[in-house]
Amino acid sequence: MGQLKGWRRCRFLEILDESRICVLPGLAMPTVSRFFGIVVYMNYKDHSPPHFHARCQREEVLIDIHTGAVTGEMSRTALHMLLVWGVQYREELLANWSRARQHLPLVPIPPLT
Repeated sequence: MGQLKGWRRCRFLEILDESRICVLPGLAMPTVSRFFGIVVYMNYKDHSPPHFHARCQREEVLIDIHTGAVTGEMSRTALHMLLVWGVQYREELLANWSRARQHLPLVPIPPLT
C-alpha cells in the first residue's frame, strides 16, 4: 500500500450541530461516520474516483468506493472493518460523494455494529 503524499494530521473542530469537521490546511472534510476509533470523512473538493478517507489513531487511508482499493496504511483489523462497512454502505457513500460534488451538506452514515 502506498503513502498518501503531502498528508498532514487533521485538527478536528466541533460544529454547532455536533458534527465534526477534519480541517487540513485549505481543506475541510466533514465526518460521515465514526466507529471503533475510526473516523470516516469526505472532502468537498476531492478528485475522482469516488472515495472516502479514514483515520484510526495515527494511520490514514483512502478507499475507493467502487473497488475497495486502498491507499495508505492501517492496521489489518481496522482496515477489515472499514472495507466491510464500505460495502455495507456503498449506496450511502456514493450519495454523499454526489452531495459533496454539489457542495451540499453530507448525510451521516451509521457506524459498523
